[in-house]
Amino acid sequence: MRVAYLVHFRGGRETGIYRKVRDHVTEWSRRGTDVGLFVATDRAGASDWSAIPEAQRVEILPARPLLSIVARERLTLAVRRWRPDVVYARHGLAYPGFLLTARSFPTVLEINGDDLAEFRLASFWRRALARATRSLLLRSSAGLVFVSNELARSASFAKFQKPAVVVANGIDLQAHPPLPPPSNETPRLVFVGHPHSPWHGLEHLAELAGAFHSWQIDVVGPARDELSEAPGNIQFHGSLSPDAVAPLLARADVAIGTLGLYRKHMEEASPLKVREYLARGIPTILGYHDTDFPDSATFLLQVPNTPDGVRGSLAAIESFVDAARGTRVPRERVDHLDVTHKEAARLPFLERFATRSTVGE
Repeated sequence: MRVAYLVHFRGGRETGIYRKVRDHVTEWSRRGTDVGLFVATDRAGASDWSAIPEAQRVEILPARPLLSIVARERLTLAVRRWRPDVVYARHGLAYPGFLLTARSFPTVLEINGDDLAEFRLASFWRRALARATRSLLLRSSAGLVFVSNELARSASFAKFQKPAVVVANGIDLQAHPPLPPPSNETPRLVFVGHPHSPWHGLEHLAELAGAFHSWQIDVVGPARDELSEAPGNIQFHGSLSPDAVAPLLARADVAIGTLGLYRKHMEEASPLKVREYLARGIPTILGYHDTDFPDSATFLLQVPNTPDGVRGSLAAIESFVDAARGTRVPRERVDHLDVTHKEAARLPFLERFATRSTVGE
């Protein structure tokens, strides 16, 4: 099977999406699939994507929207000329070349979020463009891969009546070896995210820090200017490489997942950062239902996915943190998060659509 993996994403090796895609194509190649990676990214991330052995074409996205569209058109032209059996692409904004590709070759879209809800958080032009074109792309797709059951049930996708499968996000566990528990005098927590992502719920970290003054909270990704009047026991580190994040994870008693998913009008997710926390063995606080843990687990604390969810759960959070100190999550409890298990479900789904096409360029 010959699979073209199409990615539009600004960022490189410091991001979870880069590592996710890299793990996918590595595992697909290991299983004997002929994979071509086609990426549109920013200048800073281009060398990272180009270094992946499966990379066929990497286009740099200029800042100007019109030039960015031209780069995307060049990328999808390269996909069509490569003549894949099937195209696998992260769902995003439609544009002429993307639509032509989906109509020329069987294209499976990966659905990572409720785009209709996310539009409310986007700029006016992006919101208008997305609303005008999303149906064109979804109708042109051959199938859909959802990262959560909630998304698979969503009427905004179900109405297109496409073949679908749910494959929650996974990671290469071997790349994230377990860490020994730290011996902190007072609790230390860590949060890893992306800058300017309102659904992270940074203000809820401030509620925690304000309630427990002896706790230290390390924040990676967002900068201090995103949280006005942040308590002094929150330390902002900005964007860091994976190697620079590792020491912060090593000294953490507990990790923190997304706490503001209600802003996306979602209840369920499978974030990569949480899989990386758990691979390292760190007990974790969540503000949503995790797809891979339908019955929860003793090493996860799920607080209500509401604006007052953290504020109303301070006693439960304190008890969880106290119990977590000096412990780590057993590796066997998270084996099912490994990319080998995830791709064993995804690849057979792609094979359903992998027929040689006589259409294209």
